[in-house]
Amino acid sequence: FDNLPKLNYDHGYIKYGFIAIERGGEAPPQCLLCMKSLFNAAMKPSLLKRYLETNHADKKDRDQDYFQRLGETVSYEVVLLEAKNMKAHIIAESLVMPAAKILVRYVIGEGAAAKLESVSVSNNTVERRIEEMSVDIADQVFEGKLSSTTKGKLIFDVLDNFFEQNELDCGKLVGCTTDSRKSDFQAHAKAMSSNATAVHCFIHRFVLCSQVLPPKFLSCLNHRVSRIVNFVKTLALNTRLFKLLCEDFSSNHICFLYHTGSREKEHDFQKDLEDEEFISRLAYLLDIFGAFNYLNLSFQGPNCTVTEFISKLGAFVRKLDLWLKNVESKRYGMFELLTTLEASPVMNLPNMAFSYPTLARHAVPQLLIFSSTRECDQGFSALLATKSKSRNRLAAPGHDFRCAVSKVMPRIDQLVGKKQIQPSCKR
Repeated sequence: FDNLPKLNYDHGYIKYGFIAIERGGEAPPQCLLCMKSLFNAAMKPSLLKRYLETNHADKKDRDQDYFQRLGETVSYEVVLLEAKNMKAHIIAESLVMPAAKILVRYVIGEGAAAKLESVSVSNNTVERRIEEMSVDIADQVFEGKLSSTTKGKLIFDVLDNFFEQNELDCGKLVGCTTDSRKSDFQAHAKAMSSNATAVHCFIHRFVLCSQVLPPKFLSCLNHRVSRIVNFVKTLALNTRLFKLLCEDFSSNHICFLYHTGSREKEHDFQKDLEDEEFISRLAYLLDIFGAFNYLNLSFQGPNCTVTEFISKLGAFVRKLDLWLKNVESKRYGMFELLTTLEASPVMNLPNMAFSYPTLARHAVPQLLIFSSTRECDQGFSALLATKSKSRNRLAAPGHDFRCAVSKVMPRIDQLVGKKQIQPSCKR
C-alpha cells in the first residue's frame, strides 16, 4: 500500500459530508456526521457517496450548504456556552479559540487546527449571535413589561391580553406563583381559570418569624446582638480582628451587616456575654434559626415541585411539635444534633404519563406549578454578573441576560438555516 499514490482532498467532497484531517503527514477523509476517519484510498467521490448513502441515508439528499452550516452551528454552540457562563464577549476569541487550537494541534494535527479558523467567534460575531438567540428565545416565551405600577390588576391585564392575542385557552392555566399578597392578581387568575392554583412563594417567608418573636427574644436580637455587631463594624481594626477570629474557627462567614437601627456609643458587652440567661436565649435562637435556614435552603434547588415543598414543610411542622413536647419535658438534646431523613424519589414523568394516564391527568398539573420565585432571584444575580463594572460598556445586556438564565434553548438549526452561506475558497 505504501507504493500507491496518495489521493488529495477536494473541497467539493464537502457535499458528501467529508473533510480532511491531517494526521502524521497524511490527510484522510473524516465524516462530519459520525466523525469517523477513512483510509486515504477512500478519497474518491464514488466511495464517499456510498459511505454517506449507506451509513447516513437520511442525510444523502442534503445539499452542500447543509454541511457548510455545521460550522455555523458550532459557532452558535460556543457563543451559547459563553453566554450561559456570563463571560465577556471577547473571551472566545482571546482564550477559547487559542486553547482549542493548541489542543487540536497536539492531538490531531496542524491541519485540523487551521480548520478552526472557519469558526467565527470574533467580538462582533459573538454579540450578533447572542442577540439572534435572545430574540429567538423571546419568540418562544412570553414576556410583558409594565409601564407604571405593578398592581395585580395591571399584571393580570397584560397576561389576559397575551392569551387573547395568541388565542390560548385560559382554562389550561394550572397555577400562578407570586411573592406578594394573595389577593388581586391571584384572585383574577382564579376567576379566569377555575383549575388554577394560587401559590405564595415558599422561599424566605420564615424571615417574618423574627418580627413576631416574644419580647425577651426580640430584645436579645435588637438591642444586645445588634450593638455587638455594630461595635465590630464601626472600626476597621475590629473588623480585621473579627475576620481573623472567624478564620481561626474555620467559620463560613467572616463579616457582618451593619444595623442602622442601633447606634449606641457606649459598649458594655462583657456583662451581656457573662449573662447566662442571655447566652442561653442566644443559643436557642441560633439553633432554631439554623433549622429554618436549613429548611429554606432545601427549598432553593432546581426542579422542586409544590408537593415536595408541602411534604418538607409538613414534616418540619411535625418536628416542631415534637421539639415542643421535648422542651416541656426539659429535654433539649435536639438543638445540638439534628437528624434529617432525606428521600430522593426517582421519577420518569414522561413514562409515567403513558403507564398511568388517569394518575398523570391529576398529578401533572400539580407538578407544573412554580413553587417559588427562585428563578426571579437567580435572575437578579445573573444580571449583576452580566452587567459588572468590567463590562459597563456592554451595549445590550438584556440579550446576554436572557441567554444566560433562560431554560428555553434557542433554535440554532433555524438560525443557521436563515444564514446565507458564503462559498468556500481553496487555500
